[in-house]
Amino acid sequence: MLARLAGTIELFPDSSSRFHSRAMAGLLAQASAVLAASTVMPVAGLKGLAVWFGIPALALIWGPVRRQLGECLPPQPKHLFGILLACAACASGPVFMHDTGMYHYQAIRWLASEGTLPGIAMLHHRLGFSSSWLAASAVFDFGPWEASSATVLNGLLFALMTGHWIAIAGKADRRREDLLLLAGYPVIILLAVFQRMHVSPSPNLPVGVGILLSGWCLEKGARGSALMLAASAFAVKANAAPALAIAAVAYWGDVRTRARVYVTGALLALPLIAANLISSGCPMYPSSLFCLETPSSVGDAAASRVTEETLQWARYGGPYPAGVEYWSLRWLPGWLQQPLNALLVMLVAGCLLALRRTGVGWAAALGLTGTAYVLAAAPDFRFVIGYAAILSGCLAMGFPRMVDWTRKVSRNCWVVLAIALVLINGAAHEALHAWYIPGGRVEVGITRLLKPVKLPAPETRVEQRGEVPIRVPVEHQCWAAELGCTPYPPAASIRFCDAARGWRGGLCR
Repeated sequence: MLARLAGTIELFPDSSSRFHSRAMAGLLAQASAVLAASTVMPVAGLKGLAVWFGIPALALIWGPVRRQLGECLPPQPKHLFGILLACAACASGPVFMHDTGMYHYQAIRWLASEGTLPGIAMLHHRLGFSSSWLAASAVFDFGPWEASSATVLNGLLFALMTGHWIAIAGKADRRREDLLLLAGYPVIILLAVFQRMHVSPSPNLPVGVGILLSGWCLEKGARGSALMLAASAFAVKANAAPALAIAAVAYWGDVRTRARVYVTGALLALPLIAANLISSGCPMYPSSLFCLETPSSVGDAAASRVTEETLQWARYGGPYPAGVEYWSLRWLPGWLQQPLNALLVMLVAGCLLALRRTGVGWAAALGLTGTAYVLAAAPDFRFVIGYAAILSGCLAMGFPRMVDWTRKVSRNCWVVLAIALVLINGAAHEALHAWYIPGGRVEVGITRLLKPVKLPAPETRVEQRGEVPIRVPVEHQCWAAELGCTPYPPAASIRFCDAARGWRGGLCR
């Protein structure tokens, strides 16, 4: 539907990649639509479901979309079903990711029950990090699935990504651009498994996939599709801005459909800017660029402090020295000692070496530009994952023999191996959870696939900030505590913008 709307060529015409790539592109675009809806209404329950399923239903009225629907079936349904079942069994387990307990799920609850709230970043600065992926997760956070469905989308995306890699690995007629995904997906998959991203609502996984797919489309020459994917990834998280910029420049030469493609891309990207303006008063939050001076805005100074904290925390991997300057390199030796950071440096060097053979293409430009941007803004491997995957793919395109061995393994073997690794990873983490945490054993059975393990609701104490009651968790993470929870109570006094409406009216200074 997006390709037809933009007037471009067919989206992902390669039959072996069509189902997986279209499904992932659709998830990202749908999430952007839900974030746009959250700026005017809560998105849980019937309202959110109407947006989530209503847009595809309306698209079926369009003849070209109906005609292409039959082409979107998976090439190997049994393989995909097995992978989906394994990922569902893993994703329905307990969530361990620190950021989910810190703010991911609280953001989902706010979006589910109230939508994007004015000034919510004043309650906890991380709640101002708007994301279409968190908004999409909020659609299903209602009724019996409240505090249980936050991991569903990442589990589904992980399964589609794994299936896509297997489909490409088993191709007999692989093209040069397929090597980008063949070597790029493992970077994302391994980090996701290592950090349990697929068992969390973390936006780092979908933004990484969107950036990689955008680079793949650039390499294939499908620049309109690349722009739409980059715009959808930007709505997930703003660190996709370099990908959006590169894709926009790459598409500039096609005069015939330029306006329609740019308008479609803007419709996909703008919900993030709108949501940021509402939640923090800054369109590119946490950047202080173009921050508004309104009662519900955090203001330039507060946004700058968050930017500085994000940068230095990523550089030092934790607490950092007071008063450290931006251009100081004191952080670099310790940063390079971290294995993932050392891997990133090697991928950059390998990509530059490969460019001597392949020349500088749009995908390589995207990977190198995006990596430089993240290193300057917040050098954490989680944030650079999509660009690192492209660097890995560029290395494989320059030295294709590195991945030739994947042809020798049958597709059935890859499926069995993927299912086994996913299940072993899930079982190992749950065993550790039961071992270290008193009462941490979780139910394992078919019913868990229908109703995943609920997030914990920690004990909180109530503190007053002005007229606003704040809930502070005893153990530093909010998880599924009642709304109004923050691990960092605001130092300044805040108030309800409309005392009669309470939280629904938003927060003001």
